[in-house]
Amino acid sequence: MNVSVIVTSFNRLKYLARSMESIKSQLEEGDEFVIVEDGKETEFEWRRYLDDQKVNYQFFKTGNGIYRSGVKAKNVALKNSKNPIIIINDPEVMHISPCIIEMKKRLAENPRLFIVPGEGHFGRWPNDTHEESTSIIEKSMSPFIGAVMRDELIAVGGWDERFVYWGNDDTDLMHRLGLNGCQTDCMTDLKFFHQFHNRPPAEAMGDYNEGFLYEKNKSIVANIGKEWGNG
Repeated sequence: MNVSVIVTSFNRLKYLARSMESIKSQLEEGDEFVIVEDGKETEFEWRRYLDDQKVNYQFFKTGNGIYRSGVKAKNVALKNSKNPIIIINDPEVMHISPCIIEMKKRLAENPRLFIVPGEGHFGRWPNDTHEESTSIIEKSMSPFIGAVMRDELIAVGGWDERFVYWGNDDTDLMHRLGLNGCQTDCMTDLKFFHQFHNRPPAEAMGDYNEGFLYEKNKSIVANIGKEWGNG
């Protein structure tokens, strides 16, 4: 089965440029990138780079560069994706292990999983190397890379667009997927490298987002009663 690699960016083109080879080397004919820029980088910049990479892609522009609509950007990518497997890939993340290849194999065994790699290495490019690990990612944390069937995401209404700025939206998604029977599976032998970067210029919204994360009687399906995933 083919994959759609969803990459949502807030001025992150230079990071994806460093990560691209580790991603595209695992792709097959018919696979695609779905890129959504939520910051100020232009469509021209992105298309020039992606055309040079000779990859199959769709590109969309959302937001106004203030980083309020990161979750909406993910839904735009989901709604426009064409393939049955969705790979969520932060632009800062390089694959040390062949994560896409191995996660596809795992989904072939059990398609009702949300799969994340088990070990994350963090460092500053280019001074730090993959071996200089400063943190380990556990399966309860938000996925920097994830693999899931597209139908599972559609069934729960994608990401909840009430979440703004940064934080908790992926945790909420994994929770609702689990409530719908799609459990998180951590492949502990898979590794990735996450490039350090500054957080987007947004005020702290942890308490605001946590209100949605821990609300009582949470609906499995997000965005009920609204048209979601529009740019």
